[in-house]
Amino acid sequence: MPLTQAQASALLRHWLGTNVICQEIDPLKGGICSAVYRLRFESPPFLAVVKLQSDHKDDPLHRERERLEYLHRQTKVSCPCVYLQDNSREVIPYSFLLLECLPGTNLESAQITEPQRITVERELAEALLDLHSHTAETFRDIGQPTGACRWADIFLPDLEENRRDMAGLVPDSLLEKLDKVLPLAEVALRDQGDPTLIHNDVWAGNIMVHERADGWHLSGLLDPVGLRYAEVETELAYLEAFRTVGQEFFRVYTAQRSLRGGYEYRKLFYWLNTFMTHVWLGFGAEFHGRIATTCDRIAAMGHA
Repeated sequence: MPLTQAQASALLRHWLGTNVICQEIDPLKGGICSAVYRLRFESPPFLAVVKLQSDHKDDPLHRERERLEYLHRQTKVSCPCVYLQDNSREVIPYSFLLLECLPGTNLESAQITEPQRITVERELAEALLDLHSHTAETFRDIGQPTGACRWADIFLPDLEENRRDMAGLVPDSLLEKLDKVLPLAEVALRDQGDPTLIHNDVWAGNIMVHERADGWHLSGLLDPVGLRYAEVETELAYLEAFRTVGQEFFRVYTAQRSLRGGYEYRKLFYWLNTFMTHVWLGFGAEFHGRIATTCDRIAAMGHA
C-alpha cells in the first residue's frame, strides 16, 4: 500500500484543517495487517503515524482505535493517542488510522545493552501492574457485555484449533509429541485467576523506548488489538516465550503481584499455543524445535 506525498498531505489537511504539507514519509516495520508510515510535517505536533488498510471486508483499524481509546479511559498505561480514523476512502484510497508518534523506537530495533534494559524492564513492570489491576467478572473481549466463567472454555478451544492447523505443517513425530501432552492442559488450567485486563501482544516490537540523558526509558505500548479480560498468566508467559523481559521485570512485578503456584508448569501450555501460532503464520522451522522442547518439558514435569 504505497502512500504518496500528495496523499499524506491530504489526510493531514483533513485532520488539522489547515494547509499543511507532508515533508517526509518513513515506512515503519511491524505492520502485518496494515501498511505503517511515520509522517513529518511543519505544524504541531510535527509527527504522526498512519496505518493504512485496503481490505474492505476485514478492516482492523476500527478495532485498534477502540482499544487505544479504552486504554486511555481506563488505565494510566502510555499508548498512542488516536488523532483520526477514517474508513470513507474519500480522502485517500485507503481506510486509515492516524496516531500519535511516541518518542524513540521499538525495543526490537533499539541498540540497548542488558544493563541499559534494567530501567525499561522496571517501567514495563509498573505499566503492566497498572493494566493488570483492572479485572472483570468474566473472561471476555472488552467490547462484550459478558463472557465465560471458566478460562479453560476460552483457551482450550484455541489450543485445539492450533493443533489441528499443525497437520501438514510440522513433522509427524512432532504431532505425536503434541498429542501426548496437550490433553494435560485441561487439568492444568483448572487453576485460574481472575479475569484480568491484558494487552495480549507485548513483545519487543510493540514496546517503544527512548533515550534520555539518564538512560533508556519506556515510551509506551503499541497495537493493543488483542486487549481483553483474560488469564493474566497468558501475558506473563508470552513475555517469557521470546525473552522480552528478564529477572528485573519479575522482581518488580512480583513484589506487588505474586505468581500463583504452578505457573512454571501452566506457562508451557501457553508457550505451545504461541509457538504453534507462529508456525501457522509461516515463521519457519525454528518454532518446530521450540514446540518439541516445550513438549519435552511438560512430559518431564509429569504433573498438572
